[in-house]
Amino acid sequence: MMARRLRRVVTLRMWRGFGTISLPRQRDRVAFGDLDNWTSPSRAPLGVFETSKGTDGRNLFTCLHLPQDLTQGSRDDDSKAMLESLSQHGAFYLKLPNNTMDGLKQLWNCFNTYNSLDLEERVKIALTKEMCETLKIDIPTAGYTAFKAENTALALKGDTNSTGDCCEKFTYHQNIPVDNFPGKALGKALTEAYYSELIDISETLFKHIGPELLGFNDTQMAMFPKSLNAGSLLRYLSYPDFSAESNNKDRIRMGAHSDLTFFTLLFQTPSDSGFVSLEAKIDGKWTPIPAVEGTIVVQIGEFLRYASEGRISSTEHRVVLPETNAEAKGSARESLALFMSPDMDTKFKTLPGGTFHQVHEELNKDGCKEISFGEILEAVISRGFVRG
Repeated sequence: MMARRLRRVVTLRMWRGFGTISLPRQRDRVAFGDLDNWTSPSRAPLGVFETSKGTDGRNLFTCLHLPQDLTQGSRDDDSKAMLESLSQHGAFYLKLPNNTMDGLKQLWNCFNTYNSLDLEERVKIALTKEMCETLKIDIPTAGYTAFKAENTALALKGDTNSTGDCCEKFTYHQNIPVDNFPGKALGKALTEAYYSELIDISETLFKHIGPELLGFNDTQMAMFPKSLNAGSLLRYLSYPDFSAESNNKDRIRMGAHSDLTFFTLLFQTPSDSGFVSLEAKIDGKWTPIPAVEGTIVVQIGEFLRYASEGRISSTEHRVVLPETNAEAKGSARESLALFMSPDMDTKFKTLPGGTFHQVHEELNKDGCKEISFGEILEAVISRGFVRG
């Protein structure tokens, strides 16, 4: 029943009037190896790469390597640094293995080639209601999603001032045909390979963060998905050149929110102009989180905060716009995000604060019963991932 209701939402989301939007300029086609403006540790903002050994005492983010740093001699120091990051602001950089980066570069080139097509060509890969039913695709955001067709801040935080996400998206599902994939057969094969790599990384993170770092018991570990593939969602997001001036709104590409996940693994590219769009709230202030070559950003979601009983923080983050049209030129960026969420039937009680608490309270006005993730997801989709 849940899958049928979510599939019904999908057609509304994809086809309601996205042809009326005048889309800003996407990034010109460029090979991954030609991307500039990556941030190195030496150029990063103060504290971004400091560990618990740092002299400034700010440990905003920790850069760790997998699997060595979590399984070999330096583990104690890195575990201490990671726990400090998680408890303060819920995020850290993670160094990707070289073979993962090699595949990611090829995948990015496939998406970038697709992204350089005219809008009329890009929307041709969108799924229809009939295709979703025939192919048994029960993810309501699967496939292509148009510019401003979703409103993440409204869905996850109830922000009624948000005007929608200033990006196009593509959400992976194994049943999507190759003709509906950016890059066709090659794009699908590379996406599946990268997805598999992130699942392996996620398993290592689960084992380290849960029972080893936070001392989770069997009850707490039972909240994690029985199959990581079932609880994972991989999305490509493309943010075109766009400015607050042309939007006549605040400097927002995607409004402030924390993800309804255990954690999110985010890869991002730098913009041609060097403008940093991603910001996280650190010590009560919005802090730019730059693209660092060879890394992903691990952002803790609401459900890991819940599982830890508030011992660690979820990452409140947003994506911002340049202030003027002049600054917008060259500000396009792309990201690939794996959202690691619970199984649909996993039930939760509320925890004060954050997005999870707000959605839970809306569904549970009569008492303190447990609410399933499937119910939470359906509520979120209905209020922010369908635009009229």
